[in-house]
Amino acid sequence: VSSLGGGSKRIAEGGNIARWRPDGQRVGYMKGPGSEAPSKSNKFEFWSVGADGSDDRLEFTDTIGITANSRFSFCWSADGASIGWIRTNGRLFQSIILHHPASGQERLLPVAEENMDDLSWTASDEVIYSSNKSGNTNLWTIPAAGGTPAQITKGSGPDIGMKVSADGRSLVYLQQQRIGNIWLGSFSDGSSRQLTFDERQIGSPDFSPDGQKIAFQMTDPDPLKLGSGIYVMERNGGERRRITPEREFAQNPRWSPDGKWIAYQAIQRSDTGQTQE
Repeated sequence: VSSLGGGSKRIAEGGNIARWRPDGQRVGYMKGPGSEAPSKSNKFEFWSVGADGSDDRLEFTDTIGITANSRFSFCWSADGASIGWIRTNGRLFQSIILHHPASGQERLLPVAEENMDDLSWTASDEVIYSSNKSGNTNLWTIPAAGGTPAQITKGSGPDIGMKVSADGRSLVYLQQQRIGNIWLGSFSDGSSRQLTFDERQIGSPDFSPDGQKIAFQMTDPDPLKLGSGIYVMERNGGERRRITPEREFAQNPRWSPDGKWIAYQAIQRSDTGQTQE
C-alpha cells in the first residue's frame, strides 16, 4: 500500500512477517504450521516474492527447528544475500542462525540457549535481538561475524519489534506489557479501592466462601517467560502468596464451598511441549 494511503495490492497468499529486502526489489515472508499461513511441509519456511507480486518462491525450509510452542522471526542482511533466523530447538529455547539461501549454508551465532522473540540486522553488520537472558526481555546486539553479546536496553521490558533507521543512528522498538489490577467495590456506598499495584496481567479474582480472602491468577509481564500462577491474598490486599508450582501456567481459580481447596486450570510445560489439565 502507498505510504500516502489508498488502495492496497495483495502480492502473496498466506504469509507472516513481511519484510523488504534492502534493495527494495523483493519482500521476504514466512509460512509455518497453523491456519494463518500454513506450510505444506508443516515446518517453518522462508519465501520471497517480487514487489509487484511476481516470482513468488520458496527459498528454504527449516527442517531442523521444532514447531511446537515455537517463536519465529527473520531479518535480511544489509546486502540482502543472507537472512537471520530464529530457530527453536528441542528444549524450547531459541538460537540465531545466519542462513544464505543461494548456497544453503548457515552459521550459528554464539549466543547461549535463551528465550528470544525477534531480531534485526543493521547496516554495520550487527544483529540485534530480543532476549530474556538478563531476567527481563531486553534488546541485545552481537556482531554478525561472531563475538560477545552486549545489552542495549534495560528495565522491565519486554522490548520487542525493533528496527534500525536507514542512517543507523536510531532504534525504534516496542515495550509491550499486559497490565491489570484488582479493585474491591462496595454495594452499600458505591466506593471502590485498588488492591494490587504490580503492573502485571491479573485475572479471574474469586472470593473465599467467608469473604476474607481473594484468589486470582497473575501472569508474568514478560511474554518469553510464559508463567502464570494462582495467588491468594487477604481482602485488603495483604499477605499475598503463590500457591501453585512455578512451571505451571495456572488460570481461573475457584474456591471450594468449604474454603479448603481451590480448583484451577493448568498447562504444565515441559522441555518438549505442554499438557493441559
